[in-house]
Amino acid sequence: MLSNKLIRVKLYRNRIEPLWVDPHDPYLQMVAGRLIELFQSAVGTTRAELEEELQMQFGNQPTQLIHAGLAKLLEDYSEFEMLADIPPEELRQRVFTRAAQLRSENRGTFDRQKIFQQLEQELALSSALLEQTLFADLRGEQKLVKVSEFTAEQLLNRYNIALVQALLLRCTHLSILIEGETPIRFRKLFQALKFHHLIVSIDKHRSESILMQIDGPMSLFSSTQKYGLQLGFFFPHVLHCRHFELTAKIRWGTKRLEKVLVLNSGLGLRSYLVDHGDYTPAEISAFAKAFALTSSDWELVSEVVFVVTGNQIWVPDFQLKHKPSGEIIYLEILGFWRKSVLETRLRQLKSGLKEPFILALSEQMYIDENLSENFSSSAHQGVYCFKRTPLPEKVIELANELLQKKSPHLLLANSSLISTATTDTINDPPDLFSATKPKRKKKSTKKTMIDPAIPLDGSPQAETDKEPPSKKK
Repeated sequence: MLSNKLIRVKLYRNRIEPLWVDPHDPYLQMVAGRLIELFQSAVGTTRAELEEELQMQFGNQPTQLIHAGLAKLLEDYSEFEMLADIPPEELRQRVFTRAAQLRSENRGTFDRQKIFQQLEQELALSSALLEQTLFADLRGEQKLVKVSEFTAEQLLNRYNIALVQALLLRCTHLSILIEGETPIRFRKLFQALKFHHLIVSIDKHRSESILMQIDGPMSLFSSTQKYGLQLGFFFPHVLHCRHFELTAKIRWGTKRLEKVLVLNSGLGLRSYLVDHGDYTPAEISAFAKAFALTSSDWELVSEVVFVVTGNQIWVPDFQLKHKPSGEIIYLEILGFWRKSVLETRLRQLKSGLKEPFILALSEQMYIDENLSENFSSSAHQGVYCFKRTPLPEKVIELANELLQKKSPHLLLANSSLISTATTDTINDPPDLFSATKPKRKKKSTKKTMIDPAIPLDGSPQAETDKEPPSKKK
């Protein structure tokens, strides 16, 4: 992504607009081609040597911002590695310790070459390789090992997108209007929003359009750089849409004056992403796998659904389907979140949704100042906080509680919800879904526990439970 000094924009009144480059300009294509060839020929050299060659070829004058920006993008999409047969910090410790010993023995002097000759015998490495490894972990000593494949036109197109991404790092609020897309396209866009953990509300604008309101990184208390990068990485997904209008509020300059960035599908920006739409965050994938291994009366349905809550569209991650009753509970695993966003989401869902729902929140992605002081999950019905990955057992327990509140006549087949039976001794497990009461054999003053092994759904079982013998008087 482009740094501050590489951003090229023009300002007028309250507007800000990137200074685009023409991907078909012959001169710019020649410059981009030379840069690509320079990087490809520099494979195997150090980063410092590459930067020196770039300065010799193109200089570092302010008039060369396009050249420097293209070089920065090539560097971002190249791979650098530290190549060393021994960890550099370990080698430095050996060299400096040996030098200190020789200095004390020879009254302040030592032979540097002698130290490397001794280490050459100990480590079975040449002196030249030891010299090269001594500071191999410094940034300038990293070796270029791979350069991504680009054409000159692709690099220039990516430069235009990078200008927008750099501005979005300074964004306080972003609104995107998407029109005339198919349900499949909307589904892919929503999946990308979830993948990048953005704070967003989605409104149904007209019959075939939606309006997305996204919080910008400059509106957050913490994680602004990390969140801003995720917002920038989301932008190329928008470019897959045929008709869109984007409006962003940007804080610009040292005084952070508010400027407005306006983009639309008519600018001809081309996304560099492959349009396959298969985006699943790691915590969601891990939860789905763990749930599949859990034995319960609940089925996790991953089919994407669009739930209309009033004039808003809500896209849960999963549906929890209760197998015996067919009841549905929606489940959403939030990305970055704050207390105010959660409270707004809860109000919207409670007022516009009839079905029960669960919101799972990651404590690591809380972006207000203090989680422990500002929020308690126990105070909110249908809210579950987790550390790294949601636990299926906790989600099932909460789903059982929600279903019991929605349908009190259903007694779920879950022994963890039942601690004691009635004051009667039970011979056979009763039909808990039947309106008739079970037959009572004999009254007792003791409370008896229901064996968790007894099926509570009325299914037949072996006669393993016998009435306890009565005490003789």
